[in-house]
Amino acid sequence: MSVEVQDFRRTLGRFATGVVAVTALWEDHPYGMTVNSFTSVSLDPPLVLFCSYPNGHTCKAIQASGAYGVSIMGQDQMELCKRFAGMTAVDELDRFIGLEYARSPKLGVPWMADCLGWLECRLVNTWQAGDHVVLLGQVEQIRVGVDGDPLLFFNGQWPTIQRPNDGVG
Repeated sequence: MSVEVQDFRRTLGRFATGVVAVTALWEDHPYGMTVNSFTSVSLDPPLVLFCSYPNGHTCKAIQASGAYGVSIMGQDQMELCKRFAGMTAVDELDRFIGLEYARSPKLGVPWMADCLGWLECRLVNTWQAGDHVVLLGQVEQIRVGVDGDPLLFFNGQWPTIQRPNDGVG
C-alpha cells in the first residue's frame, strides 16, 4: 500500500503542534522561519530539534553559522507566524524589516519580541531525512517570556485553547 501525499498531510494535520520562530544570524543579516516540527529531545544535555526544507535561506544560515534561536510564539503573534511562514508578500530576506527583536546573550541569534519563551541553540548535528533536513541543537541559554496562550497549529488552522479556571468561580 502506498501513501498518498495529500492523505499523509491531512492525517498529520490532525496532530496539534505548537508554533515557533526559528532564527539565525549570518554575516550580520537576520533570518527567520516558522516551524511546527520543533520538539525536545533530551534534558541532559538539553537538546532540541526541528525539520526544515534544506534550500531555504534560514536553514542555510543556521548551517553556516552553527547556531539558531527559538522564539515560542503566543496566540497574539499570528502576523509574525504568517510572515515567517512566507504567507505574506514579504520576501524571506526582508522578514525582519520593521520587527522588534533582541540578540541572544551568548550566541547572538535573534529572539523575537514578546514571545512565551526563548532558546539559544548551538547546532550539533544535521542529517538528511527524505525531502527535509533534521537540525539538532544543544540549548545554551533559555529565557522564560510573557505569560500567555500558545500559538497552535491543527488541521491547517490556528485554533485557540481555553485554559481551566483553576478552581475559581
